[in-house]
Amino acid sequence: MGRTEAAERYIAEAHELQATYESKARDLSSEYKSIYDRSRAEAMREYDQLVSTARADAKAVLEKSKLKISTEMEKAEQELQKEIPSVATTISGQLLGKDLSL
Repeated sequence: MGRTEAAERYIAEAHELQATYESKARDLSSEYKSIYDRSRAEAMREYDQLVSTARADAKAVLEKSKLKISTEMEKAEQELQKEIPSVATTISGQLLGKDLSL
């Protein structure tokens, strides 16, 4: 009976070791999942922050560009307004065949 008892004891120990292994494997898997989830959440927060900053920067650049274009358009319009009398005089002179310059 000694061998049977030893075999039963080894089988019981093997079952205990298997249960211990499975328990530790579940704990380790849970810990890895927790670390992964925390890291992913942190990365998503960082991503959202970077995208938000990039959008704000792009909006600021766009607004600055719009203002610059508007200012340049106003300057160009003012310069053209100054040129209208001269151009009108030149065209009138050419149509009449006379030099009408002031």
